[in-house]
Amino acid sequence: MESVVIERLRLYLKNKGIKNREVASFIGISETTLNNKLNGTRSLDLDTLLNIIIHFEDLSVEWLLRGSGDMFKPDKELQTKAKREFTIIIDENGFLKIK
Repeated sequence: MESVVIERLRLYLKNKGIKNREVASFIGISETTLNNKLNGTRSLDLDTLLNIIIHFEDLSVEWLLRGSGDMFKPDKELQTKAKREFTIIIDENGFLKIK
């Protein structure tokens, strides 16, 4: 199963044009360590996997781990994480209104 997850991760990185060096830097491990994990010399541990999932917010965890759905999260999932701005108004009667 680990090799299937690694293959999906490689596919995602290739699709995004992200180099192993960049991933290693993002998640705080050496490039050599990451390469060893991606080529099967070392196991892909949970900490590394979690750091990758946290850093690459558009990566679908369901696809990565189970192979279900699309490689990328649907736009609506990403939008819910987007910053939302609103204005609070106190009307003439002292009621709060959100705009």
